[in-house]
Amino acid sequence: MASDTADTTNGARAARARLNRRPKITLNDEETTALRVAAKARGVKPAVFMRDAVLAAIKASAGNPTPPAEGPSKPTLKAEPGDEAATVRKKLFLTPPENTLLEKEAKNAQLLQKDYLRLAVVAALTQAPPPRRKAVVGKNDLAHEISMIAFQLKKIGNNLNQMAKQANTGLVPITEREIYYFLNMHQRVLTMSSAALEKVLS
Repeated sequence: MASDTADTTNGARAARARLNRRPKITLNDEETTALRVAAKARGVKPAVFMRDAVLAAIKASAGNPTPPAEGPSKPTLKAEPGDEAATVRKKLFLTPPENTLLEKEAKNAQLLQKDYLRLAVVAALTQAPPPRRKAVVGKNDLAHEISMIAFQLKKIGNNLNQMAKQANTGLVPITEREIYYFLNMHQRVLTMSSAALEKVLS
């Protein structure tokens, strides 16, 4: 009987683990204290507060923002990705669909999941904006922008060459040495732009 009970308990735990995901959030001491105070003010456990904060951040990123969770404002808190001071580990439960959304939004924000989670929780504590998706520039768009820069640089180069000819005849109040300095700088920038364009197209 004891063996059957243990098997049933283990099976229930395994089923719960399959149905839920428990991501880890790492906070520093000040953030942990603020979390406890905010969760107590709302009458919920810290794990519930964190889950609400993460889901609110995900909805905001998807263009469906929800009001920030109520709690004491802590404007001095400012989380940064990869903060070594964040050593207090917390956990929360997410359903598989929520966990999939978390993975997607963290990737869109170009953040590790643990950093996305922390930034979302601190945003809820401070009533600040949650992590946002990074603007993704297409390869073709980037190549177009670089080519336009190169085009403008060539036009500037033509103007500099004309000024160099005029400087030789004394028609412009600029020395030949200054003209060649600008020509050299122009050539360096043009070379860098061409190299960047080749890298994008490769």
